Amino acid sequence: MKKFAFTLQAVEDITLATERQLKLEMQKIEERLRQTLRRIEETKAERAGAANRCALQMRTNGMDAETLVHYGHYLEKLDAILDVLYEEKARIELEKEKCLQRQIENRKELKTLEKLRKKQFEEYQAEQRREEEKTIGDLVSYRSTIQ
Repeated sequence: MKKFAFTLQAVEDITLATERQLKLEMQKIEERLRQTLRRIEETKAERAGAANRCALQMRTNGMDAETLVHYGHYLEKLDAILDVLYEEKARIELEKEKCLQRQIENRKELKTLEKLRKKQFEEYQAEQRREEEKTIGDLVSYRSTIQ
């Protein structure tokens, strides 16, 4: 009796390897997104703290023009950093969406291959049954001719 061999096994193996690769890629993307979100929160907290320090210093001791300009530049710099971080977040989210779409397409291909495997296995089983029935029929007819 011959062993079942799926004719598209190589394609299925490649598709499974692609699935593993896409999962790893998605994990890396999600880690980058988490880091970017953390940096956004840290920068927002730093900006709020600097604005509060500036306001407190102005209320308590007053502030010379040079210090006020330095605070202004520092807050502008933090705003620019936030803009860059928000752009990075948007790029990462877009990259994540594209990776998700590739995962969906890959899963569809895997489902199709699973259906083809099942169909081929059913055909293999039917062929095995026909061969067994033929062998049994040959044995019965051989015994009939001997007697």
